[in-house]
Amino acid sequence: MTIHVVGVDVGGTNTDAVLLRIDSDHVPKVITSTKMVTSSDVFSGMLNAVQQVIKGVDVTAI
Repeated sequence: MTIHVVGVDVGGTNTDAVLLRIDSDHVPKVITSTKMVTSSDVFSGMLNAVQQVIKGVDVTAI
């Protein structure tokens, strides 16, 4: 079984996001990641970061 996980780290300077794939070996593999400047609207910044890491990914396969 394969699962996918999106992780977001909001810091004072940067917001990082990552899309991971975890296969049956239980070892996370980075599919894509991004680093963006943290905005004053934290929720919008998180949303933008998540949109960036899933851009070009067939999310129906996740």
